[in-house]
Amino acid sequence: MKKTNLHQLELNHREQGNFGFTRGSLTQGTAAQQLGCSYYELAPGKKSFPFHFHHAAEEAILVLEGEGTLRLGEERLTLVQGDYVPLPAGKAFAHQLANQSDQVFKYLAFSTFTPNEIVEYPDSNKVGVFAGMVPGLPPSAGSLWQVHKKDGACGYYDGEE
Repeated sequence: MKKTNLHQLELNHREQGNFGFTRGSLTQGTAAQQLGCSYYELAPGKKSFPFHFHHAAEEAILVLEGEGTLRLGEERLTLVQGDYVPLPAGKAFAHQLANQSDQVFKYLAFSTFTPNEIVEYPDSNKVGVFAGMVPGLPPSAGSLWQVHKKDGACGYYDGEE
């Protein structure tokens, strides 16, 4: 059995405009088969990911330190140390985390491993299609990782003979 330690994680930083976070995987290198966990630090003024919901995966948030805002559908919920929020799959649980405070917001994000997933982004009318991937890790050879505008649909037989 392999274990990881929150205080010894390899942290990676990602930033794009209003979005940005520092992340470390507690799952990578362990024997986990169906449940993942990542540690996140969200700087003041940043959002973690675009507003989205999953069709297959469930997620959950456990706040370790600081204060964040969870956009959950039309609601805005303040999250503080010790708060735990489960986020089941489905449109009713569309979500986004933001840090509107002046301190770093630290949390754990748990998710079920679903190597084939569809994610919708209601604010931007996009859909993400992911297949053959390990959640939380970069796409690997042979995996599918694509995001498209929803209104760019085509017919099932378009382009076929």
